[in-house]
Order: sequence, then structure tokens, then C-alpha cells
Amino acid sequence: MQTTITPTTDNVTTVRRFFEAWTDCDVDALVTLVDPNVVCEPLLGVLYQRDFYEGLEGIAGAFREVDQRWHRYELLVEDAQPAGDHVIVRVRLDVGKHGMAAALDLMVVCRMRRGRIISLSEAAVALAA
Repeated sequence: MQTTITPTTDNVTTVRRFFEAWTDCDVDALVTLVDPNVVCEPLLGVLYQRDFYEGLEGIAGAFREVDQRWHRYELLVEDAQPAGDHVIVRVRLDVGKHGMAAALDLMVVCRMRRGRIISLSEAAVALAA
């Protein structure tokens, strides 16, 4: 069941809702939580076909790639801390396909603008820029 989710003035809540929507396969909610000009650098680049995804269609495309590649996946926010106009997030990624499974922790930096996510990148990449 698709639900409408709106961003909040609390950036941490918006980021948590984004990752919940991704896990719930709710693309409609995903695009309501990001800025129309969002840029997403793939988390774990080897899992994606492109180096980055732009705009609402880009976010939807990144989601479709993950959905097609894995039979099961979950993005669980274990911790999220505000840092100015950013939210630093520790995410637990669990994936599975053909009876095989993998799990790992990722550090993600979400840059925020007016309650929406304007960019997502792995923390090591974002902090080096």
C-alpha cells in the first residue's frame, strides 16, 4: 500500500522516513522526501549501474535498480545525527538473493534543504569533497 509522506522540519525524521520508504518499496513516498534536483551518489557504487542519479526520476531509477537486483533488501537506520544542513546516518544494509545474504553498515551523509534531501552520498566520499 502506497502512502503519502511529507517532509518535516525535523531533518532526521525526514531522512529516517526516506530509508523506511526505500525498504517498503514506496517510490511515491521517496520522491516526496527529496528535493526535485536531488543528486544521489550510489551507496556502495558496485551495486549500481551509474555513478550518480539526478532528480526525482534518478531516485526512482536507483530504487528500481536495487529492486531488480535483490530479492530481499532492507535499509535500517541505526543512528542519525544532525550536523548543520546535513544529517549523518548509520544505515544497516541487509540484502539477499538466491539463498545468499549479506549485511553491512554504511555511513551516509544527507544534505538537506527546506526539509528535503538534496543529496545523498557515502560519508567517506562526502567528507573528502
